[in-house]
Amino acid sequence: MIMMSTGVSYPSWINKSEHAGQFPNNVDAAAEFMMLMVQGVYDYTKGEIPSYFEPINEPDSQSDILNFTTVAIFHKLVAEKLHAMFNIKVAGPTLDGYTEFADKDNFLYWKKVAHFMDITLDSLDAFSFHSYNSLVVYGKSHNLTGMNESRLAAFVDLVENYSYLKTGKIIPLVVSEYGRDIVIGIDKFAPSGIVDFATIYHSNAHRFTQLSLREYIDRTVVFLLANEKYPGHDSLNWSLFTLKGNATRIVDVFDFW
Repeated sequence: MIMMSTGVSYPSWINKSEHAGQFPNNVDAAAEFMMLMVQGVYDYTKGEIPSYFEPINEPDSQSDILNFTTVAIFHKLVAEKLHAMFNIKVAGPTLDGYTEFADKDNFLYWKKVAHFMDITLDSLDAFSFHSYNSLVVYGKSHNLTGMNESRLAAFVDLVENYSYLKTGKIIPLVVSEYGRDIVIGIDKFAPSGIVDFATIYHSNAHRFTQLSLREYIDRTVVFLLANEKYPGHDSLNWSLFTLKGNATRIVDVFDFW
């Protein structure tokens, strides 16, 4: 459905000195690597490529090595190169924290997102982001915090209004990860009814909100995994199945729909 690059995995021989050794100094060269990677997938699968490509995962969490102007230029260049070669939609900026905290410090984060849109609106096919809520447990009580329904709707409103002001049209949205985020107050790796509940609840609650915004949202992908349990890591957490292939309670997310 969506192919996503970490955006910070490049050969050792390319100069990355300006970005803590993780991202090329030459942004055009970095974009060329993305094009070659998609070309490799296209060749290996004999023409089967995903509908969407995201050039870099959660760049807002990598602000210590990448400023958002560089991130925006990178997305624009990747989109131009891929559109010239393939029938694929390019989405970005695959935000994480900037969505939840868009209004923080007098909308400081939102201003960075708006700057990204200034550079990329004429190149990207969709605006993508992640939408997570966390579980906080204290004693016998709990609350859910993060990208709740009101914040999600408000962020969509910010993006779509800005897009319309700039281009006269809306921009399709892709929520490429959503669901339950971190757990605070208890061990998320230990078997827990409240963790299972939060995982199932967030997956379904977000989907209802997304459906109410379906004139804007083009595609969404829930963050659930096949299995997380392996030697030394005795957790099911986001797992849909045990190692023996038995369904966990988390499959209720899909059984419901």
